[in-house]
Amino acid sequence: MENIKNRFFYKETPITQNFKKWFENNRMKYLKFRIRIFDEDIDTLSKLFDGINVVKREKKTERDGIEESGFIQLEYNQSKGKDIIMGHSVIIADRKYEDEIKEKLNNCFKVRYTRSNRNGHYSITTTLNEEIRKSFTWVSKGKTLTPKYPINILSYGRHNKYGRTHLLLTELKINHYLFIQPNQEQQYRRWYDDTYCELIVCPTNFSELNMGSTPVRNYIMEYWKKKKYVWLLDDNIKGYQRFHEGKKNDIKSPVIFRSIENYVVNCKNVGIASHNFKPFVCNGDYRYIITKNTKCFSSLLINNRIGLKFRRRYQEDHFLSVECINKGYATLSFNHILYDKNTSGKDKGGNQVKMYNDDGYKRKYDYMVNTMKELYDKGEIKIKEGSSFDTFVLRDKNMKSKEYHARINYPILEGHSNTYTFDKTKFRSYEKYLTKKYK
Repeated sequence: MENIKNRFFYKETPITQNFKKWFENNRMKYLKFRIRIFDEDIDTLSKLFDGINVVKREKKTERDGIEESGFIQLEYNQSKGKDIIMGHSVIIADRKYEDEIKEKLNNCFKVRYTRSNRNGHYSITTTLNEEIRKSFTWVSKGKTLTPKYPINILSYGRHNKYGRTHLLLTELKINHYLFIQPNQEQQYRRWYDDTYCELIVCPTNFSELNMGSTPVRNYIMEYWKKKKYVWLLDDNIKGYQRFHEGKKNDIKSPVIFRSIENYVVNCKNVGIASHNFKPFVCNGDYRYIITKNTKCFSSLLINNRIGLKFRRRYQEDHFLSVECINKGYATLSFNHILYDKNTSGKDKGGNQVKMYNDDGYKRKYDYMVNTMKELYDKGEIKIKEGSSFDTFVLRDKNMKSKEYHARINYPILEGHSNTYTFDKTKFRSYEKYLTKKYK
């Protein structure tokens, strides 16, 4: 948390006007120490850095959205998050002072440093005198739960250690379906474990259409056309984490899926739901339980009765989410459980074989911009009056590993205010099915 009140310039003249522009122009020279500190240590910090200021994040009523959403499926308490219980200060310093600042802090505090790269500059999240919590995993206890709707993995060229989702669901003893192409059947049959998995061979080699995973996704939805909802999972998900009390911990239980199913099936006007992506939620954050009308991706529960189809070669999840919102339905991204996988291109196999080679990321970005513009010009995408298409598809510079990465400005979509209703009387808690297993 950074603002003008808690910025401290170490051996520099404070910049108070147009700070963001100044920092953008000087980001390679300067470093940010984002400091978290307990109240009892503030005086010590003040003596180290004369003039430093510490502020706390305001505890806003109903900030987690529990009451608004009626969510009771799992306890979701973020009041113990470090961003709430600790004070915050930001030291802006020339990079040459990094070791000097660290020495000052290390002499007075137990310090944990987490270094990150954002928008081309390095920042260091610095937590002072933090009590390190024991690591644990949420695991199942008592009655065995079974997800109600079919869990499907679309897989291509990952009949090996990179087929992480199948390996994960097998470990979790969760029944699932693995959809593959005919030309890879032998390899997959030698590799997969049929204990909790049914292998389904598609009728054709969809990769020959050069449309990415889109044809397979549509085939799966058609395969389950009698089911109101279907799960669609990427094949390289390596785990799920529960976000609770300001911390992310691994979770290995069917509750991963049941907690979302029970919520969504008792709602009206929801088109897509998903787990949020682990890197998008930081330890210590204070997040709403559900983010409405934004992108749903990679770990999807889709309403199979409202006519949604995958239609595009790249960024299928973005296009589907926009289509869903345009149709007047809500999309829900849940923060109580997060999925984790490597970013596109890191795991061998998958779409990268055909889609991401050479200048694939730039092609993908250009395709997104041009196709969204075409849909906008046709009136199939509508944005709010007073907004410009130029601010709808943006270059996302937060993805340090990719020069070209698209970000959609969902809040300016006309349907961003789409609502949904729910029957809370049919919601149920799954807390009793979980217990902690300490490492």
